[in-house]
Amino acid sequence: MQGWKNLKKRTLIDAVFQVFSEHGLDGLTMDNVALEAGVAKGTLYAYFKSKEELVKSAIEASVAPLVKELTELLESDSPPDWKIRQLTSRHLTYFEAHRGFFRALLYDRQAAHCRAKRYKSTLYQTLLRSTAKVVDQGMQSGAFRPANPLKVASLLIEANIAVINLRLVNEKPGPVKQDANLLSDIFLHGITRVSKQKKET
Repeated sequence: MQGWKNLKKRTLIDAVFQVFSEHGLDGLTMDNVALEAGVAKGTLYAYFKSKEELVKSAIEASVAPLVKELTELLESDSPPDWKIRQLTSRHLTYFEAHRGFFRALLYDRQAAHCRAKRYKSTLYQTLLRSTAKVVDQGMQSGAFRPANPLKVASLLIEANIAVINLRLVNEKPGPVKQDANLLSDIFLHGITRVSKQKKET
């Protein structure tokens, strides 16, 4: 029964994406989603109480594959600094690949309200803990200087999100690789220019 419910919800979320792609957020109504999914409006309300829940579920469904990919990356046996670079690169690349969807969400009030709640979501907390674990591994190995791993992980994730949002509002954001390298380099090495003499001492 639970498997059927999950399948049904997945079908409804697919209908949300379809309605969104055809009609935009203004056309993302309970009526249109029910029509697209081929179900009664009452059935839709059994899974989603409001349009806000529709948007929230769509956002969660859209980022779930990314979090899964990043978590697998962070749990690999690769060196911590390599994983940090890959985390940033894949994070930015994913949003660029789905630019139209996320760009539209950026300007939607309901979507903004959902994003404000992301810090308590399971997906965000999963990514945060996995990133913190990598940061801690780097500190334990001596590659990173000592600090609070959870706070450092939060800084990295939020820096990624800030650059992603900046890219979404820009018509021509430039190469993803360039921004990913900038983020990784500043995160791993800082922004201060260190003189050659200071490096040697």
